[in-house]
Amino acid sequence: MTLDHAPAIHRRSFRQAIDLLTLVIIVGLTLAHWWILIQQIRLAELLPFWFWEPHLTGLPAWGLALLLAALTAFVLLRVFNHPEQQRINLLLLILLGLSIQFSVALMEGRGTSEISNNMVTTGHSVFAREAVQFSSLADIFGSYPSLTGESPILATKPPGPLIIHWLAYRLSVLLQPLFPASLAPLDLLISFATYLFPALAYLVLVPLDRFAQPLLPDRSRYDPLILILFVPSITLMTLHVDEFLHPMLFTLALLLYFQGLSTGRINRFLAAGAVTYLALFVSFSMLAIPLFVLIAGLLIDYFIRDRFPEDHPLRPPHAFLVAHLTMITGFLILHILFALLWGYDLYGDFLRGTEAHQIFKTTDWTLEQTVGIGFTNLIEFAFWTGIPLTGLFLRGNIRAAGHLIKRQIDTLDVIALATGGLILALAFFSKTAAETGRLWIFLIPLMTIPAASELGHLETVWFRPGKWSRVLLVLIVGLQFASILMMKGFQDFY
Repeated sequence: MTLDHAPAIHRRSFRQAIDLLTLVIIVGLTLAHWWILIQQIRLAELLPFWFWEPHLTGLPAWGLALLLAALTAFVLLRVFNHPEQQRINLLLLILLGLSIQFSVALMEGRGTSEISNNMVTTGHSVFAREAVQFSSLADIFGSYPSLTGESPILATKPPGPLIIHWLAYRLSVLLQPLFPASLAPLDLLISFATYLFPALAYLVLVPLDRFAQPLLPDRSRYDPLILILFVPSITLMTLHVDEFLHPMLFTLALLLYFQGLSTGRINRFLAAGAVTYLALFVSFSMLAIPLFVLIAGLLIDYFIRDRFPEDHPLRPPHAFLVAHLTMITGFLILHILFALLWGYDLYGDFLRGTEAHQIFKTTDWTLEQTVGIGFTNLIEFAFWTGIPLTGLFLRGNIRAAGHLIKRQIDTLDVIALATGGLILALAFFSKTAAETGRLWIFLIPLMTIPAASELGHLETVWFRPGKWSRVLLVLIVGLQFASILMMKGFQDFY
């Protein structure tokens, strides 16, 4: 060995030490989370506004976990050995996600009632109960203002969730012959939604696949799709609009936005604006989409746009601005359309919902209280997302921040920084107090992309290409799956 090679060897050894420390921290914090669950520690006594109490569920049919492990191994091997069969792999991963969600629910030994109970026993059951009372969309729009005065849940929401449940109910009526004729309207909706809504939840893999493919190397392109299948909140928070629809809307809007940036096609920005409107119509928390676009747009304009090819349509500053104005135009087109068809004012409804939210979750937002609740929000979100996935995402943000300092960021860094910045803004400035495991679930698809990139970096440092090169993915998936079972058995979603 010559002295010329010594610095490179030292740098490699240092990186390996940092990588090993990252894995040790991830495993250690994951074990700490499991210990908190097993010991039934009441975090509400330690963290302000902590929402979740310990709850022993009991999993008499835990043997299904072994079948799930075997099924997961089969699907992952099939995907790794035939990466070129994209549509088949996507379908297999969607079916694997459904299998995980239903199997974990069935471990309670109560059949599918553990899933369907979320539509009748939680505060959000009001959507299903009210949906079966209406005969048309016009009736819903006309009655919604009075309904918001009767329910604190409806008061904080736009009409979208109620309309989603109504559409599901109308579809279940068309499929009535497939169900027992004696079912009451609410029971018919619940029976149908028990299968429809979980299927919708995993359709997010379609836009996520399109999003991740150009940003990751071929060996890692399926990793975001695999990681999202083993997220505790997505597996356990069944039949909630937050779980089966918010991630899809958030991911689709931003996929269209980034496709517009890469191709310069104005119609992508127009469609992104329209999807943003629909997302806000379903949840006011989807205000996160324009906030994300603001952060990402500034980063791209300041650090990346000058590196666009000379013939790129968005390289000129005015063209870049016009593209973003086109996105606003797409939003306004739907705003006007809804106003003309149903007399609906999204902006006025947003102001009403925001005011109701502050009354519903009131607290004294002093600086100390805001900081304390902010950390509670981050810890809860990390637990429900899974410590391993969260740790990889955080490492991706650290890497992106380093690139930012050097003014060498790329699109992957923009996604990491914009998502990370949005999480911090939501934690400390949105006046949200707890339940972030559900409220921020829409962020998880984009988190999986930088997390998958970091997983690829770790694997290339530690393993040569071959049969052992995916062992770290197996480790992360195993830890995430174990976290799902721990949260199911010792806390659950209720």
